[in-house]
Amino acid sequence: MTDNNFDYDSFVRNPPNPIDIDDLTLQDSLFSSVSPSLSPCNSFNISSLNINGLKMFSQNKIELLNDFFSLKHISFGGVVDTHIHPKQMHFLSKRLSNYTVFSSVLDTSQHVRSSGGVSLFIENSLASHVHTYTSLSSRLLSVDLYFKGNIKLRIFVVYIPPPSDQSLRDETIDLLISALSDAKRLGFHHAVCGDFNMHLDQFYPIFFNQPQIASKRIHRLFNFLLSNGYVDFTPVNFSSTSLGTFHRADIISRIDYVWSCPLLKRFLLTSVIFDARDLSLSDHNPVITYYDSSFLSSSLKPARARQLQRRSRRIFSFDSVTPSQWEDFSAHVDNLCNISPVVFASWHVNRMCEYLHTNIIAGANAILPARTVGNDHTPKLPKDLETLIQHYRFLNRVLHSVRLLRKYPHTFSSSHDRKWSGYLIRLNNIFNLYKSIFPSVPVLPSTLLSCRTDNFNSLYSTLSRASSLLRGLHLLKEKEFQDSSIKAHLASRDQNFDTDISSFISSALSRSRRRIVLDRVFIDHPTTPQLLTDPKDISDAVVKHFQNAVPIKSSPPSHISALPDRWRSAYLPMDSVSPDIYSSLLSPPSLEEWLSTVSSMPNGKAPGPSMITYEMLKHLGPTANSLLLILIHKCFATADIPDLWRQAMVFPIPKPHEWRCQLKNTRPITLLEVIRKSFVKLFYNRLSTVLATHNVLKGGNFAGLPGGTCRDPIITLESIIHDANHTNSPLWILSQDISKAFDSVNLTMLKFALERIRLPATAITLILSLFMNRSNRVFTAHGETSSYRVRIGIDQGEVISPLLWVIYIDPLLTVLKSEMLDPYVLRSPSLSSADTVSIPDISINNLVFMDDSTLISSSKAGLEHMLSITEEFYSLNNTSANHQKYVLISNSLPLTTTSTILPVEFHLSLSSLNDIPSISVTPLSITSSFRFLGVWFNIKGSRDFVRKQIASECNSFAATLRPAKLSAKQVVYLYNSVLIPKLEYRMQVTHLSASDCYAATRSVRSLVKHKANFSRSLPNPILYLSQALGLINLSSHLIQCHVNNLFLMANSSTPFIQRLFIYRLMLIQFRFLIPISPLMVDDWSLWSNMNIFKCDYIACTIASMVSTPFRLQHVQFSSTLPDLTLPGHTPLYSCMSPQVFKACLKVLRKRHLYYLSQLIAPSGSHLISWTAYRTAYIAQLEDKRGRSLPHKWYLDIKAHTTLPGSHDQLSDQYVRPPSVTSSIVLLPGATTTQKNRHWLVTLDGNGAPLFGKQLSVQPKKDTCVIVHWISDCLSSPGDVVRLRPCPGCDAHVPFPSASKYSAVPPRCTFKISLLRSMILPTNCERIRQSTLEVISPHTWADLSITVIPYYRRLDLLPDFSSSSSVLWMILSCLPL
Repeated sequence: MTDNNFDYDSFVRNPPNPIDIDDLTLQDSLFSSVSPSLSPCNSFNISSLNINGLKMFSQNKIELLNDFFSLKHISFGGVVDTHIHPKQMHFLSKRLSNYTVFSSVLDTSQHVRSSGGVSLFIENSLASHVHTYTSLSSRLLSVDLYFKGNIKLRIFVVYIPPPSDQSLRDETIDLLISALSDAKRLGFHHAVCGDFNMHLDQFYPIFFNQPQIASKRIHRLFNFLLSNGYVDFTPVNFSSTSLGTFHRADIISRIDYVWSCPLLKRFLLTSVIFDARDLSLSDHNPVITYYDSSFLSSSLKPARARQLQRRSRRIFSFDSVTPSQWEDFSAHVDNLCNISPVVFASWHVNRMCEYLHTNIIAGANAILPARTVGNDHTPKLPKDLETLIQHYRFLNRVLHSVRLLRKYPHTFSSSHDRKWSGYLIRLNNIFNLYKSIFPSVPVLPSTLLSCRTDNFNSLYSTLSRASSLLRGLHLLKEKEFQDSSIKAHLASRDQNFDTDISSFISSALSRSRRRIVLDRVFIDHPTTPQLLTDPKDISDAVVKHFQNAVPIKSSPPSHISALPDRWRSAYLPMDSVSPDIYSSLLSPPSLEEWLSTVSSMPNGKAPGPSMITYEMLKHLGPTANSLLLILIHKCFATADIPDLWRQAMVFPIPKPHEWRCQLKNTRPITLLEVIRKSFVKLFYNRLSTVLATHNVLKGGNFAGLPGGTCRDPIITLESIIHDANHTNSPLWILSQDISKAFDSVNLTMLKFALERIRLPATAITLILSLFMNRSNRVFTAHGETSSYRVRIGIDQGEVISPLLWVIYIDPLLTVLKSEMLDPYVLRSPSLSSADTVSIPDISINNLVFMDDSTLISSSKAGLEHMLSITEEFYSLNNTSANHQKYVLISNSLPLTTTSTILPVEFHLSLSSLNDIPSISVTPLSITSSFRFLGVWFNIKGSRDFVRKQIASECNSFAATLRPAKLSAKQVVYLYNSVLIPKLEYRMQVTHLSASDCYAATRSVRSLVKHKANFSRSLPNPILYLSQALGLINLSSHLIQCHVNNLFLMANSSTPFIQRLFIYRLMLIQFRFLIPISPLMVDDWSLWSNMNIFKCDYIACTIASMVSTPFRLQHVQFSSTLPDLTLPGHTPLYSCMSPQVFKACLKVLRKRHLYYLSQLIAPSGSHLISWTAYRTAYIAQLEDKRGRSLPHKWYLDIKAHTTLPGSHDQLSDQYVRPPSVTSSIVLLPGATTTQKNRHWLVTLDGNGAPLFGKQLSVQPKKDTCVIVHWISDCLSSPGDVVRLRPCPGCDAHVPFPSASKYSAVPPRCTFKISLLRSMILPTNCERIRQSTLEVISPHTWADLSITVIPYYRRLDLLPDFSSSSSVLWMILSCLPL
């Protein structure tokens, strides 16, 4: 598993500790003879105990060990650190009469601190299965056991020295890894128990969150075990009071384990730690792991299947139905449905439903082909091979009997001869049957008495030779059978490649459908675990589990008036929704609408209790369809459904981890009637269309409605992380886990949510009727359970359930949106400081896709506020949130791979609905990657994890297919159709270079060449030719996918995504100083090597689109945003050298310079001189010595745009028409200082003149605060400008420090830009109490010629003509 969203519940198999430490008494001790806890029935176990040496107090310890083994019914007891020789252990073990001991050699070297010594005690009934044991070292022992049915079990006992003996520790670890690898290679089920002197609890976070650290040599053993699927089922220590396996000086830890291999772990039941601290046995607690004893038998025998009373069932073979059979089926059902439509319409819906169900099934049974299937099928060998095996086993039994007679001749009696006479007949028949393998048919004595003369040697030799020959024949026949079976499977797989592609893919990739057989249930009780095998007990346990899977914690109020204020207002009927939009929701559907709905339903789906399938509905005749439509009409009219539609079957399937006979490890699949599902689908189509068309739901859930896609929240999160890295803004992301979302829906609260969107009462009644008075039955190996009443929730298999969940949770999302506290805000940057085009900020505090909820904030307080709201909602709606599975990531927490990760405490607001004061979440480090909707992200924007993940997927794919007998064509198909879509989804917001993609797919190319018998030196482009193999080029394919995603984003019908698209384009303009639309840039080579470019997914996508024949073009223009295209204006990046442009990006952005026309003199033929630019535009350019040298960006522009030695004359392509000039010369406001307070003139947002006296200057921001004075110059532009104090207006911004700069308290002040203002000559230098009017010698008509062009010189805004948020865009193909 490669999920970095680590939490202990998901990845640590952690059953509750079977002993409550606080209530522990001496009588509960391991070795107490009082009321010992019982072991699970039908199980065997493996235990591990560090005995701390047997040289001292050996007799006492052995007696205690004997009591422990006997009381706990230990099957395999691993004992480590014995410090004694095997002979000494054998002597001591005689006190354990029920056990056989196997021990390792003892290391007596002088240089080691501990001599080691490990032993395995095996219960005598199992010890007879021991084939061999090997002492690999004094600290590692392996024992091999063989059981009937070719079951091989190897148990390792290990003692890994502490870190103080590092060399010996490394040697033991390397030896253990090698031994485990050999056991895996040889196909052994195996387990390893012992003292590891390692802390798994500390390694789990490293393994799942920091794979680069986990792969280091120091962690190689745990990394090997977890990476190869081994499982330790021992309870985890969560606190200092937990029961560990090692305790010394108040230190409790877990260093003793029982690890199970992937083959063995599916038989795991539970694991327990017992407290031995009250005894002087050891400072370690023993660990016991229990396994299902069914492992010891190869498979369920037919007799066992009969004992289980497994039932067969009849299924229809739709793949073999011919068109004529479908016609016969339609006609037959129509003949059965011979009732008058008028009479049929007068019936109750229950009778109508029963009538149709009966006739449809009757028609299917009469016409359609079917077969009977059951669960008691066991694979069989060919008859001749099975007979040969039986004969070979019989011969070996006789040989074994003769061997015993040779060894103990005194045991011979007359009874042996009587039995021999029967054996002789059978042996002669065997020899005659297989006489072809014998040089001559063996001749056996008629009596055994005659064989006593040579002590049975002659008979034994004859039988031995016969056994060897028969064994050779057995091996040969078995190999022939295996070869023929493999060939048959290969032929079947090749045929599936043409006829059943799904089966082909599963076979080629070695995929197996995970199933469970509910023939037993393990009850993991803390003190009395048990394994249920009785059919009635299993049925009762299954019904109890599924009926109470979701506890009903509280009852909601009967009316919204009883809700707290926050939620009462949230559930009030929405004023923005008109009930008239639902006018046609319940209108009777036409036959065309019904048939269209039925035809859209998928084939091959499991039927409901009636066994009617979608295939049958699609082939009903006109008579049956007309009657069925009458039933549908009546359901709409009565807002009710038949009782048969309320019955369902539950099919348990396993969760991703092993189910271990525990019902908590299953999830239910509810099989509903297909007619009901078609009816609900029709209703869903109508309701979802209304909700989407009228934008009824305001919460912002990205799922549930037509057009909903996970692509939108994924690109949104990518934009948030990108913005946070660009602006260094704080970001907090918390992923929530909602347990059993659909199953916990409370119908009363659902009713409130439906009333909130003003759904008609009849429609609400119809929806609620779908989930009331329901009853389910569960499939088990013993048949179906009894029916039980469903207490809460909505069916996951129901078509409308996802939409109902979105409606159900919409009040919560609406409250989160209306009560935003510190959301994350995406602020659109601009190259210009003008406000003529205002793009509103985008505030985001949650991303929700169905029941996958992620909270986003710019502060911890914001998350605490949202968590308080969500806890109230969950409490009100009987929804459970698993806090232990919450995932937190933040750039405000300086966590790295070497930091100590401590939990973050979120303090919640208590209320009548929330009694949880705080939630503790352990965050991920900022270097770790986390998963969101199946896509991996890194909060620092790193792509390393995704790159490694893609390479790992390709290598794993190649390793799986390399040994398979597949053609090159089949391998290419699997790569193109299976692996590429998987990689495509994971990389939908990640750009990898062509070299990265090439390196990642190297193993796939090698595999294809190998399967096609090509030379390894064959040029790779040949593989990608469509005329050849047609292998997809990952790099080219990803470019197409990213371009397609950009197209979908640009054309999104969601206003939020439209705004997000504009924001990303403006961000690109701002960061790369592109004054035109980024969609119009044809050459991105200037920016492509910049790191900020490589981190911008949208910029990389637009740049990659240039290399394709596709472009985004306009279909229509926006009416809300002006067309700001500037023909004839040359962007600065096109007339500068790339190096200088990149180096001066920040300077040019700060000075708002992005068009060459901003630096051209009014004559249009010359570049403005540096002196003129410095004087007229920017005054603050002097260095520390008072000099003002031309900046390198200016010199570079001059070198690229002017003629050499021409005194700044522009080249012909840059010359512009002359602009209007004025005889009045005004100085720019930027030349003013704090000491020289001038009168200033500028323009307001509406282009009207704005006058004022300077108060204070902010030179770093190029702004100043002025006292506002007003004039009537617009009404009489020919008169001189006369100013008077402003009595106060809407533009006033309080300036508390005004008294420091003015003796007359100003009535109106505000801030203006010095870069957009000019100094106004007046007859007044200082404002006094008596100053009521100030006069300028110039008229506004004259001033406007200078002021307006100067103000607007920076208004050459970026071109948004190709990126408006409401512009529809099309993907057009350009000629190549």
